[in-house]
Amino acid sequence: MNDAATPAFNSRVFEYAGKDCLLLEADVSAADALEQIRREGVGERVIYFFAVDADKRLVGVLPARRLLIAAPETPLREIMVRRVVAIPGTASVILAMNANPS
Repeated sequence: MNDAATPAFNSRVFEYAGKDCLLLEADVSAADALEQIRREGVGERVIYFFAVDADKRLVGVLPARRLLIAAPETPLREIMVRRVVAIPGTASVILAMNANPS
């Protein structure tokens, strides 16, 4: 028996993932990214943005602070955190819990 705080370990991780996120192309400049954010808006509590490649695959995480203080012409690839672990939304919770970033 599971309560609301305990995930069903065989359920898909996508059921528990936040869906209010804005994807930024990793190859755009900080100025272009900020323009996209202004145009599309953000959720209530944004701390990170997700940098993706042309195929929408996660390639980095961009802390909001780094974006805000970067020079406008700085490519996101230069300021994003590249060490990320991407888990498919179809993966089970137990698989996600056992993902090894190394």
